Amino acid sequence: MLSVTRREQHSGCLSTGEQPCGRLSTEWGTDPWARGAYSAIPPGVDEAVREVISRTTVENRIALAGEYADPRYPATVQGAYVSGRTAAERVRAGRGSSAIVVGAGMAGLAAARELTSWGISVRVLEARERIGGRILTDRSLGVPVDLGASWVHGPQGNPLVALASQAGLDLIPCDWNNRVVRRCRDGADDPAAASAINRLKLLLDELGGSGGPPPHENVAGWLAERGWSSSGPDAWAVATVVEQDWARDADTLGVRAVSGGVSLDGGDDLIAGGYDRVPALLAHGLDIQLGVTVVRVGVRGRQVEVTRQDGSVEIADSVVIAVPLALLQAGLPIVTGLPENARSAIGQLVTGHLEKIVLRYERVWWGEHRVIGAVEEGTDPAARRWTTFCSHADVTGAPILVGFAGGSAAQARPSGENCAAEAHERLRRAYGAA
Repeated sequence: MLSVTRREQHSGCLSTGEQPCGRLSTEWGTDPWARGAYSAIPPGVDEAVREVISRTTVENRIALAGEYADPRYPATVQGAYVSGRTAAERVRAGRGSSAIVVGAGMAGLAAARELTSWGISVRVLEARERIGGRILTDRSLGVPVDLGASWVHGPQGNPLVALASQAGLDLIPCDWNNRVVRRCRDGADDPAAASAINRLKLLLDELGGSGGPPPHENVAGWLAERGWSSSGPDAWAVATVVEQDWARDADTLGVRAVSGGVSLDGGDDLIAGGYDRVPALLAHGLDIQLGVTVVRVGVRGRQVEVTRQDGSVEIADSVVIAVPLALLQAGLPIVTGLPENARSAIGQLVTGHLEKIVLRYERVWWGEHRVIGAVEEGTDPAARRWTTFCSHADVTGAPILVGFAGGSAAQARPSGENCAAEAHERLRRAYGAA
């Protein structure tokens, strides 16, 4: 496991004039092959739509896969992986000896690996010039930093744990309670904000119980009915817990987004060594063609036709379509013959937005805290992003903090160096030397 030497540790504040020596920022919202982070349920929609998508086939020859298609573990890498294997099982009923998988993210690679294990000849077509989808590891700062998926949620019984072990990766427990929270206004500790986090989590746990609220309610309204404030520490807690977990503003997030899925036991583990080694493990030995955009998929007779953007057509006995929700909604690819209930279910889900800022410093000035909270006054998007940073010092072996922005705050963030400057300024005001 990577580690940071004690000489790099410091339990004080940012020194005057100290700046990051390296920075990275994500652009998932404008990425043409992602168009956002992961799926979410808006107000008025029941979580049962995911079950509809997961069960959908076209003549037992076309199935859909992705984190949005898994009702048990939605919006997670685990959900994508499980959905890929489920989709492979559904098209297996179509028999035949050949299959095409559209998309080389975790769902697509899981489907391809499963189909291959049954002796089926599989080709994977991927629009990007790389595999992994929304798993993206960057090494430009000298160490592996995950810009997409970073965690294994609920490691107990999670198949990703075995995959990570096979890929030679370490899992680092992420203790969210190892937290320090300071106000940007005066740099003082903010116990009210720290307390609001704990109170909010307990309140949201009620949504997972039986007899929950009707699906037309949004999370912001549900919280307001229980006396939750839209300003001050309460607003900071919502930005941190709701917007940065479900990647949607609380007023555009349906209550069923919080209550859906099964409970994930065992907390959260961070991946050390580069998450991209997991899809690389799954991809080993597969026939994967990169830079191929598929525009249409449909059954014709006893086979499935897959039309590329250049007009060429490939034929297979079955197809698994494993592209992000936003692409499927945009008709990339168009799936002919899709049942109306499936089209409706796909159209009811939304894609959330979550962006990261990665700041590398010369030293670990924040001490041994895992979570660094910075409370900014106001409820505008600028105040609702970079509310919290996660230390990756023990994960990467370098003095690195990763900050988060969710929902509309993520969409409205500045780009490039301005993004890093905004996040660093937030930290300086909360933790700068007096």
